[in-house]
Amino acid sequence: MRVWLRLSIFAVFVVTSCQLLAQEPILGTWRMREDRVNPSIKSQVMKVEEVPGGTRFTFDIVTTKSKLSYFYITKLDGEAVSAMMKKKPFSTVRVKKLSPLEYDTTMTDLTTEQHFVSTISKDGTTLTNEGTAQANGQSLAVHQVFERSK
Repeated sequence: MRVWLRLSIFAVFVVTSCQLLAQEPILGTWRMREDRVNPSIKSQVMKVEEVPGGTRFTFDIVTTKSKLSYFYITKLDGEAVSAMMKKKPFSTVRVKKLSPLEYDTTMTDLTTEQHFVSTISKDGTTLTNEGTAQANGQSLAVHQVFERSK
């Protein structure tokens, strides 16, 4: 009986561990650290979750002048999808998983284009976006650091 109980506990541990390892490391809620380069962004929260049809990215951003929320659903395959704000598409997004801890993103709308790579730290606690943005003819560096919320 004891051997059976130990084997059962071990089997539950193995199954649970495999499920956690198979899960996308980007899933969860991420809060942006204070951005000293761009103080107009007061806060940004990115929630990433599995949904039917793919992975849903939801953003809540507070700036010095406004608040905005938008989302998109992607299969992480680089195909273009619409980002939705107030039930209307406002931008096109392409997200492609490059490696277990890296994701390539391009976001375009009428006046801007952003391209960055999101890298998750090996311990899974930090996500860093590095890349460039073109806005109204100006090129800007993209550098954002997010921490996983508990």
